[in-house]
Order: sequence, then structure tokens, then C-alpha cells
Amino acid sequence: MQETCVRMLVGALGLALYGLFAGKLRAWFSEGRDARLAGSFLFAVCVVTFGGFWLSLLAIKHVDVAIATTLNSMEPVFVLPLAAIFLKEKIRLPQVIGTLAALAGVIVLCNA
Repeated sequence: MQETCVRMLVGALGLALYGLFAGKLRAWFSEGRDARLAGSFLFAVCVVTFGGFWLSLLAIKHVDVAIATTLNSMEPVFVLPLAAIFLKEKIRLPQVIGTLAALAGVIVLCNA
């Protein structure tokens, strides 16, 4: 759990330094003044970051570590349909081929 806090702190510091040197820090903070946007952002951070971390630990507790780690690394494959549905992104042939290859790898790994 401490590793996650350190990782998030270093990431936030890096993002703040980037914003400072790129001159975007003021614009970022001005958008944060919108209470509705800030609330949505805080909710997303709590649910996605800590919820995802907790679920990955739960998976490791109840499933073989190799399988849980493999499924956790499949996040981009799980996000692909969500991006198509909610963000209306087009899924192209290379993405489909990559997804099928990743799924085939997981099937081989789980059956080994």
C-alpha cells in the first residue's frame, strides 16, 4: 500500500513540474475551481485508483498470482470496448488483431 502512495506522489509531483515548466499550471487550477468537475474528478480518483488497486489485491488473494497478474495486465483490452461505447472511438483492425492475440495468450497461459 505504501508503494502505491509513493508512486502516486511522485506522479503528481512530476505532473506539477511539467505543468509549471509548460506554463499550464494556472489553467489546470482554474478548471479545478468548478465544484462539479472537482467532485467528479475526486470520485474518479478514489474509485479508479484505490478501487482498482484493492480489486487487484483481492484477485491475488483468491486466484493464482500468475493468473491475477495476467488479467491485471489485460487492462487495455478491457478498456477498448468502453472507449468504443462511451467515447465513440473507432476500433480498427490492428486493435482487433492485438486484442485477439492477447486473449489467445491468456487462454494458453490459463490452460498451461
